[in-house]
Amino acid sequence: MQDSALRTLAGFAVWLVAAIAATVSCLHVYRLAIQLGKPQLAAWLMPLSVDGSIGASSAALMSGSHNQSGRSGTSMQLIEHSSEYRP
Repeated sequence: MQDSALRTLAGFAVWLVAAIAATVSCLHVYRLAIQLGKPQLAAWLMPLSVDGSIGASSAALMSGSHNQSGRSGTSMQLIEHSSEYRP
């Protein structure tokens, strides 16, 4: 396979896994909210707020990962240093 075809296939696989994970996550949070007695609307909005927060924070980390000079930004430095932490 050509390099571009492999990248396309890999991108499709990532999106497929992400879509499955998001669906499962939404259903679990929705069902939990219903079991806890939340109203129908709140039960549907809870998974959107949880998964939306995860998506927004991931996007913020990715956008702040490099400054204009191409060097790692503060967010990536924090991630890199946190992996070195040993309690």
